[in-house]
Amino acid sequence: MEVFIQFEKAHNLYLYSWFVYRFGQIAEMQAFAATEFALRVRYGGKTTKNLKALLDHAIKKGWLKNEDFRGYQQKMKQRKRDLEFFSAIDPEAAQRLREQKRGSYIGVLAKKLPSLRNILVHGGPTLYPNSYTTLEICCDIINQLFDSDLKPEFIRG
Repeated sequence: MEVFIQFEKAHNLYLYSWFVYRFGQIAEMQAFAATEFALRVRYGGKTTKNLKALLDHAIKKGWLKNEDFRGYQQKMKQRKRDLEFFSAIDPEAAQRLREQKRGSYIGVLAKKLPSLRNILVHGGPTLYPNSYTTLEICCDIINQLFDSDLKPEFIRG
């Protein structure tokens, strides 16, 4: 339950970013902290592994799957719409789209999330408009790590 309390802090900060825009980045930092905490709890407790190593371990163990991320689901729906569209007007383009290699969504996340977290933690003057997406990804990771009956309503997305 402690993991969900940590994520709830991020969720509330994000809600208050409606009034104070800068809270968005603080919400992201808290979401990353909650995610790393969740990974450590699922790993079994104390470990010196960093966020990247914890994400890689979770992927290797099968705790995280592409299909369980909302962002991945949206990309697959868009890909299906694109195939239907191009099939009707340009069959050759549709065939090229079918043949395109698709990378691993979770592989990209495991590579990029630690660096995004580090940018926030080490500070800077820039405000980024992607707080919602960060919270959504962190929420999806936490949801995949724990049984659904443990999840409060707000974390389900």
